[in-house]
Amino acid sequence: SDIVYIGSAGCDGDDHGCKDQKEAQKVLRAVTIDSKGGLTAVPALDVTQDGMPAWLTTSKNNDCLFVIRPDKDDVLAYQVGTDSKLAQPGLTSWSGGHNPVHASVSLDGRFLVVANYDGPDTASKNAGASVASLSIGEGCSLKVVDYKNHTGRSVNPTRQGAAHVHSVYALSNGLIYSCDLGLDMIFTYKLDEEGKLTELHRTQTLAGVGPRHIVQHPHLPVFYVVCEMGEVVLTYRMEEGGALALLQTSTVLPQGFSGEGSKAAELAILPDGSALYVTNRGKKNIITTF
Repeated sequence: SDIVYIGSAGCDGDDHGCKDQKEAQKVLRAVTIDSKGGLTAVPALDVTQDGMPAWLTTSKNNDCLFVIRPDKDDVLAYQVGTDSKLAQPGLTSWSGGHNPVHASVSLDGRFLVVANYDGPDTASKNAGASVASLSIGEGCSLKVVDYKNHTGRSVNPTRQGAAHVHSVYALSNGLIYSCDLGLDMIFTYKLDEEGKLTELHRTQTLAGVGPRHIVQHPHLPVFYVVCEMGEVVLTYRMEEGGALALLQTSTVLPQGFSGEGSKAAELAILPDGSALYVTNRGKKNIITTF
């Protein structure tokens, strides 16, 4: 069985029935997953740290665990032992912006790219919304190499009065793609050998849909974008130079449901590309399969 670490970003502001447990939420929980998907807690491997572990990702060979902490504006890096224990106390680095919420590792394993959201949701000006690149060094240490600030707004003043970089992905064509919920835009960047970022293209989505996360098809030059506010999935073809061509827009909601009081959240694709799964949270707590 595999060891998995679980973090928490706390309660969503619109989930009024949720009650934060601030100290419990600081614990990285370890579980095993068996071949049938069963979960078993491994409390001996749990780690308590002093921030909000909103997003976790690993290095290319799984010997580093990177913990994205929006309340600290940093990334906490742990070395992972052969017994899956996290070496204490971990190393911290500035995230390259404000309120980091997502990260992924470059294809060559040398850099961590970070999405800095810059909350709160109701912000009307930007002070740290960015895409950042951090070099991964000895002992899982991190160092900011470059960052690109996002500025602007879109049509919904309560969620899109400023830029909100929600995710950043290193995809198979060697480029970096970032969803900006606040701008209704997908940015394409090139990451060079030194970790410098160069913007290549901007793709405008439908107004007010709020692009959130991306998943790539395992065999085709296609990726899918889940949009939190519009509760839709956008299908794009990846073209030369970082440009994107919209192929399809698909709702994640059941027929006849307005979507009020719920938000789209995450998506995942099977290894053979035969099915896409999309989650919705809030009043309509569902998983939609395509």
